[in-house]
Amino acid sequence: MYFSTTSTFAIIVACLATSGSTFKIETFTDTQCTIKGESPVDIWDDSCAKWPKSFQSYKVLNYGSENQVGYFYSGKKCRTWNIISDIKVFDGAPVSERAELNKCYQFGSKTAQAVGSHKSATT
Repeated sequence: MYFSTTSTFAIIVACLATSGSTFKIETFTDTQCTIKGESPVDIWDDSCAKWPKSFQSYKVLNYGSENQVGYFYSGKKCRTWNIISDIKVFDGAPVSERAELNKCYQFGSKTAQAVGSHKSATT
């Protein structure tokens, strides 16, 4: 069986698109989302992004896949004892519990150094 370059590329893209997704945030170094940090920061489902520079506030730019929850950590490792905040980052979550796109979220006097994304048990 022979596949053309175009069809091979389309198959690869389709596989990558269904194998996972990200939620994206924009980070800020102040608590009011005015001093830009990094953008976009892609957080793959079920992963830990340890590379962003420290930030005190953020905006969610787009949602991840079903049942994804974003966790923000005070250390450079995604460890339970370092969680300073969490928020549901998927479109199917109840509106009262879901992150609002482009809204400024902050940690008060705390600073985040890592972001993780993990599936919640329920919506």
